[in-house]
Amino acid sequence: MDYRKSATEVLAAIGGSKNIASAAHCATRLRLVIVDNGKVDKKTIENIEGVKGVFEASGQLQIIYGTGTVDKVYDEFINVAGISGATKEEAKAAAAANTNVFQRFIKTLGDIFVPIIPAIVASGFLMGIMNALDFMVKNGFLNIDTTSSIYVFANLFSNIAYVFLPILIGFSAAGVFGGNQYLGAVIGMIMIHPNLVNAWNVATATDIPMQSVFFGLWKIKMVGYQGHVIPIMISVWVMSNIEKRLHKVIPATKYGVTYWLPLASAVNVAQGGACLAVAVKTKDPKIKSLCFPSSLSAFMGITEPAIFGVNLRFFKPFIAGCLGGAVGAMFASIIRLGATGTGVTGIFGILLTLSNPVGYILTFIISMAVAFAASWVLTPSSIIDANLPAEPVEENKDAQALGSVDEAEADKDLRVETKPVEEGPVDVASPLSGKIVSMEETKDETFIAGILGKGVCIIPDKDTVYAPDNGTVIALMGHAVGMKLDNGVELIVHVGVNTVELGGKHFEALVANGDKFKKGQALMKFDSKAISEAGYLMTTPVLVTNSFEYSDVTCAPFGDVAVGDKILTAIK
Repeated sequence: MDYRKSATEVLAAIGGSKNIASAAHCATRLRLVIVDNGKVDKKTIENIEGVKGVFEASGQLQIIYGTGTVDKVYDEFINVAGISGATKEEAKAAAAANTNVFQRFIKTLGDIFVPIIPAIVASGFLMGIMNALDFMVKNGFLNIDTTSSIYVFANLFSNIAYVFLPILIGFSAAGVFGGNQYLGAVIGMIMIHPNLVNAWNVATATDIPMQSVFFGLWKIKMVGYQGHVIPIMISVWVMSNIEKRLHKVIPATKYGVTYWLPLASAVNVAQGGACLAVAVKTKDPKIKSLCFPSSLSAFMGITEPAIFGVNLRFFKPFIAGCLGGAVGAMFASIIRLGATGTGVTGIFGILLTLSNPVGYILTFIISMAVAFAASWVLTPSSIIDANLPAEPVEENKDAQALGSVDEAEADKDLRVETKPVEEGPVDVASPLSGKIVSMEETKDETFIAGILGKGVCIIPDKDTVYAPDNGTVIALMGHAVGMKLDNGVELIVHVGVNTVELGGKHFEALVANGDKFKKGQALMKFDSKAISEAGYLMTTPVLVTNSFEYSDVTCAPFGDVAVGDKILTAIK
């Protein structure tokens, strides 16, 4: 591969040196902050030799080359562009300054909620299951012992994240806004203090106490903020800016909890309907495999995968979801559809609207149908498939990540010699111990879509990466290690998500680029606790980056895994 030619073509496709605000790279991507995005020709970039994909995220134009290639292209790019390379912190700051107010607001919401999503999702699904079981038991569909310890404790655990949601939000928001996180948690505690009337009971409360404030000029209802989000975020933002003294001053709020749940359900299922339209319309199996479960999750009341993984990515489906939610919510308001309480939305929300289940079902159908139709019309297949990487062609195979060694330029000591590859299936052992989880838990489109190759995602419980087999290190960059095993498999272990921003902090390489290693040898150490406390996910993709050379790559099932356990099988 001609790295200089590729860099020169990228420079021309983005509008030249004057259109670059900042340039940096991570283990797999060239990260550029562009002055005027209107001058960027993504189609041309996608067809440049070595480019596997291109997309915009967090104010950056990210061009995917793969491990072992991106650093060489970056060096040539800096040279031909006549600019100096930026640090990760400088690139991040430039990217943030290059985004509009709406994008910064969405990023702030994401920064607050991403760390607490596991707790919300777990409670939401368990709550839906327990509500369904309660309904079936009370109506004679099931006959199970509801006084058993398992049932009682499951009921107790099911809503715990929602009962104390303000505390979780307060803690996370304080970290984002730069305040003391423990004081942020205290704000959440104050707003659900047991001396306040529980917000979930307001609809049936006969007497809500009032409290005079501002020397009797104003009276507020003594009601808690259970299940609320925006008031906690605003309070923590104020606290983070003052950081000295907090007064309990909460604006009077009108509660319509009886009618809120159907409106929330309309919004949730609408985003699911818009995502479903993308799933049906796209021809790409990777997009389909992402969209179908994401839309089902939204129908169950959990919208993050659909919104952040699909709809905001293509944007028009998100607008379609908003439109469908508005129409469905308007219908629910017209028929005065109410719920007996607040809790899980989506399909299981019908359990709280049994006084008018037909109205709830119609609201569900209208929201989904309008969003589906709008998403279908507004989002043509050409837009959905525009950012997908082109299929690798024969002449470009040497440019694939992890293993692209330029014979003309590579140092002889860094050349990778491998044993003849057997035609049968090749097993790959785990380089980490921990738990195998869904790749969607990385919250990263590149990993989820499999652009860098097929593989598994591991949440490590130990802080060392080991060699899964004999081989050679072909890429080493702080947070990630790329290797070519003697059996022909090219592998990357990418510790954490977006950990490139740490600049190698909390990581220690135990080998150098070009080193040969033996099976079981320690390759890298990292401090998972420090990385997590810095706000980064520890979900670690382990990917076969030359997946295109195999007819299939099968993965081990989700669950616990030890170093040396089989996690992947590459089939010729």
